[in-house]
Amino acid sequence: MATIGIDLTPIQGPHRMRGVGSVVINVMRHLSDKDRKKHKLVLFLYEQGKEAALDLVKADLLQDYEVRIVKPAPSSQPPNLKTKAGLLHLPVRLRNALADHRLGSKRITIVDDLDVFLQFEQDILPPRGVKSVVIAYDLIPYILESDYLWNYDTARHKHHYSRRGALKAQLKRSLYLKKVKTAMNRSEKIIAISNHTKQDFLKYLEVPRDKIDVVYLGVSEYTTPKHAKPTSVERYLNSSWGDINVKIALPDTPFLLFVGGADPRRKLADLVHAFNLLRAQGNDLHLVLAGDTMLGPNSIPNAEAKHALLSSSYLDDIYMLGFVEELTREWLYQNATAFVYPSTYEGFGLPVLEALRYRTPVITYDNSSIREIAGEKVSYAAGYKGIAAAAKELLISLNTKETSHNEKLNISDEFSWSKTSKTIMRLTEG
Repeated sequence: MATIGIDLTPIQGPHRMRGVGSVVINVMRHLSDKDRKKHKLVLFLYEQGKEAALDLVKADLLQDYEVRIVKPAPSSQPPNLKTKAGLLHLPVRLRNALADHRLGSKRITIVDDLDVFLQFEQDILPPRGVKSVVIAYDLIPYILESDYLWNYDTARHKHHYSRRGALKAQLKRSLYLKKVKTAMNRSEKIIAISNHTKQDFLKYLEVPRDKIDVVYLGVSEYTTPKHAKPTSVERYLNSSWGDINVKIALPDTPFLLFVGGADPRRKLADLVHAFNLLRAQGNDLHLVLAGDTMLGPNSIPNAEAKHALLSSSYLDDIYMLGFVEELTREWLYQNATAFVYPSTYEGFGLPVLEALRYRTPVITYDNSSIREIAGEKVSYAAGYKGIAAAAKELLISLNTKETSHNEKLNISDEFSWSKTSKTIMRLTEG
């Protein structure tokens, strides 16, 4: 039996049901009976929202667990010690605490009785004084420099920052990499979510090869029956007053579906251009965009996508639904002609697997970890013309009465959260 500390604070934030929060919830919910009984789990949580978080991970099913409260980091900055000499006069523990504060450490301190600590966030320093296992997802903000963390030249010459502003951008970029690298160096073991992520961490962070293992994420088993079509959903429309939301019925015609965020690596403009081309060719088709940033063409936080939407001649047939509740989202997956995911970089590609979970055809770009995860179960496209060509093939198959949702797309046996959880616990306990 091992005493394992687990940081559950990622599920206490606003994005607890996606990204890191989703991984935490699913790993905890799918712990095997053996792991529930074998180990004592020490769960680290903020006081506010503690009970809701315990419900999310089904803590009542654990055989032996303890909750320890994490104090929120102070909002004020630590003392600005001007010289190294001044820093050296401080006690070692205080020097370490100040250094960790600057790099984003949480205030997790009571760890002396733990055998190991499982850290789900790659850019938060695991606590000192205990061996740790850290999950590694991707280095997208660093690798896609022009879209996320600009270097000095990009900030200065492309975005016309002042020298001081460009230097700040470069420091922010360097600090991100230092935070992740320090977390990896402090850990005893690293669990990467794909071989592609592993290779990125070897290349950019130079972590020892024998320190990093690969464990794929999972998707829930597909057991949901076909849902009835929702009677109405909220749709965000362009108007002279900006974006407004109205209740509408979902389309009866075939539709392409995107579910997710609007960050720059998701080339939503390509999807809109592909839709325009398909409609111009006479295809009776709608485009449905769902996700908490899909609040209308004026509100989408992606300048390229915003321009593509507002300039589309077929904007009336592009349904922007914002966040949709689970039953509506499942109906969308079950009835979409295709799920289109034009991403230029993924650490794993979970949205693709989520669509395949419903046997929904997927059109995506061939890069990073996508082929590693999806293999030949998806259609690979290049640019908006490639998306349009792949979608047109699917529309032709529908017109000839061939079903597009089929068993060949099943991936539940290959990627299960039970397998993910069991492997992570095995590697954590050592």
